[in-house]
Amino acid sequence: MTLEDSRVWIFVGLWLLLAVLESFASAGGRQSPRSLRWRRHLGLAGLYVLMLRIIAPGGAVVGALWADENHAGLLQQVQWPAWAGWALSLLVLDLAIYWQHRIFHLRPLWWLHAVHHSDNEFDLSTGIRFHPFEILLSLIWKICVVVALGAPAEVVLLYEIILSSMALFTHADVRLPESVDRPLRRLIVTPNMHRIHHSTRQYET
Repeated sequence: MTLEDSRVWIFVGLWLLLAVLESFASAGGRQSPRSLRWRRHLGLAGLYVLMLRIIAPGGAVVGALWADENHAGLLQQVQWPAWAGWALSLLVLDLAIYWQHRIFHLRPLWWLHAVHHSDNEFDLSTGIRFHPFEILLSLIWKICVVVALGAPAEVVLLYEIILSSMALFTHADVRLPESVDRPLRRLIVTPNMHRIHHSTRQYET
C-alpha cells in the first residue's frame, strides 16, 4: 500500500470512527438529519475533488516532485540532514496554512470562506464544507510554498494526511471530557476549542 492509498483509507477510517463517536458522545444541538447534511457536504466535496483532479492531478505533491527534479527550493540548495528537512517542511507548511486561514477571514477572501462558517450546525462533515474556489486557492498557495521550500514529496503527502485528518477531528460533534480536552488543546485544536471559532458571535471567531 502506498502513502497515497493510506491517505484515502485513513480519511475513510477516521470519518467512520468519528461518526460513531458523534452518535454516542455528541456535544448536542443537532437539528437536521445527519444523512441529509452528509449528502450535501459530500456532494460539495465531490465537486471540488473532481475540479482538482482535472486542474491539478496530484496536487501539491506534484509541486514537490517538480522541485526535486529541478533542484528548486531552499532545501535543495543546502545539505540538510533528512530529519531536519522533514521537520522544517512540516513546520513551514503548518505555518503557511495557519496564515492562509487568517487571511481567508479577511475580505474579499472571506466571501469564499463564509461557505464554511455559514453551516448552522457543527459536525465532522463541516470539515469538508468549503467553497471550491477556496480549495483551489489553497492548493495554489501550498504549491507555491512547497516549491519555494523544496519540500520532499513524502513530507507533503504526510502533511496532507495530517491536515485532512485534523479537519475532520476539529469539527467533530464530540464532547471530550474536560480532563482530556484541557491538556490536549495545548498541543492541537480540539472540537471543544474550535466550536468557539464557529460561534455566531463575531468577536469569538
